Amino acid sequence: MRKSIAILAIGLVSVLLLSLLYTSPQIPINADPDGDGLPTVKEQSLGTDPNDPDTDNDGLNDGEEVDRYGTSPVDFDTDGDGLGDGEEVKKYGTDPKDLDTDDDGLNDGEEVKSYGTDPKKTDTDGDGLNDRVEVKNFLTDPNDPDTDDDGLNDGEEVYEYKTDPRDPDTDDDKLLDGQEVEKGTDPNDPDTDNDGYSDGNDLFPLFDAHLKIHMDYWKEWRAGDTLNGGDPYFIISIYIKQANSLVQYYSTTIDVQDDIIEAWDLFTLTVNIPDSAHYLLIVIDAWDADVDADDHYDINGNDPSKYALEIEFNVLSKKLTVEGNGLSDGEEPTGGLTDAYAKVTIEIVKPVTVSLTPFSIVSTFPFFLS
Repeated sequence: MRKSIAILAIGLVSVLLLSLLYTSPQIPINADPDGDGLPTVKEQSLGTDPNDPDTDNDGLNDGEEVDRYGTSPVDFDTDGDGLGDGEEVKKYGTDPKDLDTDDDGLNDGEEVKSYGTDPKKTDTDGDGLNDRVEVKNFLTDPNDPDTDDDGLNDGEEVYEYKTDPRDPDTDDDKLLDGQEVEKGTDPNDPDTDNDGYSDGNDLFPLFDAHLKIHMDYWKEWRAGDTLNGGDPYFIISIYIKQANSLVQYYSTTIDVQDDIIEAWDLFTLTVNIPDSAHYLLIVIDAWDADVDADDHYDINGNDPSKYALEIEFNVLSKKLTVEGNGLSDGEEPTGGLTDAYAKVTIEIVKPVTVSLTPFSIVSTFPFFLS
């Protein structure tokens, strides 16, 4: 009897246990306990945590990663560029599945953390060089369009002018590369016109400067030769102003046709001057050749004690025309003095077609009236 009761009890317990097993609540197929947009069943298949909306802690819900961005919900940095998926999407606007969003050769993480460049722009500073080329090839600043501050963009220097984008004066001539381009000189040649003066010290860096002195008009007021007019010749001296002193650079004598009272375009003198000379003093001294003694023409017109015409000339100024008339002196001596009027034009010109030395004289064919 007791044995039968025991067997019956065991049977009842088994039935109760089976009843509890088959009547326990089941997880619904669409259950999403963490509210990340993925049902538990799918989370289990993906390996995500159904109770953690952001399994990899990258700032994106697991459901966003799977359904919207296509990133891995179990990998903080899907593309391995050094930026978390959430940073890429929410902070930088980059592609979390592309390690180099702008295809400039630098990973998005490098751009953000190492170089401070824009991971969505191939050329952050807009200088014509992409960010990787700046960083890896030329060592320029990808955030500064003009790394050496010479007035030229880095891209212009590399591709157009072939200058060094990290050296403001590529040819070391004391002119910035940008200044050279603006002037028209060669930023890769310290002496563009090959005249022996570096572009930075050359007032005329594009050509070898020549001083042109032209006697536009000559008129003798009171002749030493009373019958046929004077026989003028001219001693022309050129001085260079250096600091507070004058240094004679050149002197020559020009002897023109005899018996001249009046003449147009009497002579032209062209002299090669140093391209570094800024201020000149030109002295034109006129004499009347005579058998017994030469007479001194007074063409100064300003200083009674001087006969010669003295012209101060800034080589960077435009063409200068000067008139000298000895009659206006007022206190001129009478003995041995011959007065005349001279009109002279001074200018800087390019070299003439013939070969010149610093002492060359190039004369026009003057028109004389005697």
